[in-house]
Amino acid sequence: MPRQIRKNTIRTLRENRDSEDEISYEEIATACVAEITPGVGVAATCGVIALLFLVCMVVLFKLHKSAILSKNTIQAENIEIFYQSDDGVSRTLPIDVEMDLRQEVVERLEKKHKISEFLLVDERLIPHMRETFQEHPWVKRVCSIEKFYPPYMKIVVELRQPGFIAVFSDNKILPVANDGVILPSIDFPQNSIPKYPLVFGFETLPLCRVAGVKWDDPRVEKVLQLLRDIGSNWAPLNLREIHLETVETGAGAALEFKLYTQNGSCIAWGAADSSSPHEIPSEHKIKRLLELQQNGSLNSPDAPQNVSFRRKTQ
Repeated sequence: MPRQIRKNTIRTLRENRDSEDEISYEEIATACVAEITPGVGVAATCGVIALLFLVCMVVLFKLHKSAILSKNTIQAENIEIFYQSDDGVSRTLPIDVEMDLRQEVVERLEKKHKISEFLLVDERLIPHMRETFQEHPWVKRVCSIEKFYPPYMKIVVELRQPGFIAVFSDNKILPVANDGVILPSIDFPQNSIPKYPLVFGFETLPLCRVAGVKWDDPRVEKVLQLLRDIGSNWAPLNLREIHLETVETGAGAALEFKLYTQNGSCIAWGAADSSSPHEIPSEHKIKRLLELQQNGSLNSPDAPQNVSFRRKTQ
């Protein structure tokens, strides 16, 4: 502070004191602040100083805003997705589909939550990111989301696995996950469709066929149970299609399956309800099919076979 102000302040303090005790620095500083702002109390003066400091900080922030934000913003390309599976965690997409999960989630975040910049200090970011990933039809579970500095985000998800593809009379398809949830058909290129079990016999598309919604037709679960029974034997048996058939029995209408191999062999699997006491157990059927496959008769290119596991009473 100017030397003259300090001298005048000290002189005034001494004139107003009754004793000759030494004047403290706090007394001098308080009196100087009051003198700098004549007619205003010390508290008000401090408030003015604080306000001036705040204004300076705001001005500095605006001048350097872009630099500050850039150092604390996670760019889309620095959001990395890892995929959890039985084999561990991998960066490689574990299914043969055309999907850009990161780009789709970023677009949904901007559309639904109005988030276009991913700031490290934004407390909304991880909850909204988790919610948006979980809403994606391919995502079965969000395992973890972590933020790091320099700006980087690591996300681990578990994806749904395709169970089968329903084929309708007009050649429309409806991919279904192994938990019965409808998957986006646009993600399946034409050349990838034959890699999955094709199911014929669903007469019409479901009324609600939005990707991410569970298909509530009870036959869907029966098809999925059949596929679980066959398991990893689907490819070794060269199976291609499942056909749903409704047959009349003494107990009324019943759902049955027919399976077809790549070379056209037909397997009358029998009733969809494998728990029936009159039905041959699934493991016995698979064992017999593997025997036929090993001796070459099931998938002979010259002579497609007809194999029946239907009950004799049918």
